Amino acid sequence: MLDLRAWARSPEGVEMIESQKPFVAKGEVWQGFDMQMMRTDESQLDDKEIVDLPDIDGTKEKIWFRRKQRLESRTMRKAEEYSKRRGELRTRRNEVLESIERMEKLGVERSPEDVYEIKQIDARMGRLLDAKGDLQLELAEKALETGKVEDDLVEGEQPQLQAPCGKMSPRLHVNPKKWLSGHRMGCQRCKP
Repeated sequence: MLDLRAWARSPEGVEMIESQKPFVAKGEVWQGFDMQMMRTDESQLDDKEIVDLPDIDGTKEKIWFRRKQRLESRTMRKAEEYSKRRGELRTRRNEVLESIERMEKLGVERSPEDVYEIKQIDARMGRLLDAKGDLQLELAEKALETGKVEDDLVEGEQPQLQAPCGKMSPRLHVNPKKWLSGHRMGCQRCKP
């Protein structure tokens, strides 16, 4: 069992802490800051960064396991929310279709607004994609099995965009333009 305090005083530990690069010890991500070790949340790192983390005591698989659990939980909540929204949209669509049928039985021509509303509902339902194909979850599962992230899994990846301050959009972000817009609003260096 690794004594983290003793390791931090060793020449290797002092060098790692002074470099301020993240590393893995006791199943946690740590980073040196002001000559001290501080915990870092794994969710702040992307998959490539986790793969490249030095593993001091061989407990990196715990990080991959926690990441996989967190992503599975997020995917499940997302799928439930999407299912609920799709149900609400289906209900509204059925109400509009029933209204159109009633109007046609009375001999009244269908309203262009009703047709437009059905098209809008169909478009919204199309945007609510099934959350099971979450790419980050797939990458975390693969990394847990193999210990590395393979670039060939990242098909259809959006190109990274660079903010005026030099920061790049996250590699697996679904909509880099949206990220860039949000980053510009919050970044002090990007504001004019």
